Amino acid sequence: MTPDRHRAPRISTPETGGRWLPPKAVGGNQRQQTWSYYFDGSNCQVSGIPPDSHLYSSFSIYHDHGHFFTVAHDATMSKVGDGKENSAAMGSGSDSEDSPVGEDDAAQWSTLSFRIVPPYIQVGQFLEHRRLPLRRPDQKWTKFLLTDAYQASLESHETEGLIGELALLLALLALAIPDQQMNDILPSCVKRYLSANLKHLVCRGAGWVDRRGIVVSVFLAETTSVEALREFERGAMGPLFL
Repeated sequence: MTPDRHRAPRISTPETGGRWLPPKAVGGNQRQQTWSYYFDGSNCQVSGIPPDSHLYSSFSIYHDHGHFFTVAHDATMSKVGDGKENSAAMGSGSDSEDSPVGEDDAAQWSTLSFRIVPPYIQVGQFLEHRRLPLRRPDQKWTKFLLTDAYQASLESHETEGLIGELALLLALLALAIPDQQMNDILPSCVKRYLSANLKHLVCRGAGWVDRRGIVVSVFLAETTSVEALREFERGAMGPLFL
């Protein structure tokens, strides 16, 4: 996913750093390559989407200058928030509030955030902490999934790993991998637990190209219940990233 380069970019207010912001209007986020994978409970392989499956969830994510912007749907298919690319957001004044009162938070672009759900750390949108609140010294995924802006300043041997919506966690993993290496690397990272130990596969930050985006959609087979996957995301079977 990339922003439409023919449209003027949205820029945040000077008070918030004058940063680039992802497009909100329909068509502002453009689909590029598409990859499809199938996970059978043990292994992941390149494959088409099974005909008997149904959409469970989607997440869109962008990287820009060390920050991640996320929204809980496919931003290439529909508007984000109110869908308005107002002139203030394009640099000719102060940006309007990005989350209007009464509008569904999940439909808005937001930066990555975290909260402690003992013994795990949850990643998502509109949570308590703007960076990882804690990390265990032996956890490899923290460096490969998250830029320096999100690294924890405190260590703890009591935190067991990362939980959250599967589509978002897969999007973070995919965003760490360059497009040309996606089919070679991503399937090997999806096992019983997700793995982000990419040290011998790709350099840290190789996938973090400014304004590069990823959309991940998770489809469920008829044999998998929605509630079972929700419990998995909440850590009922352990953390998704150790």
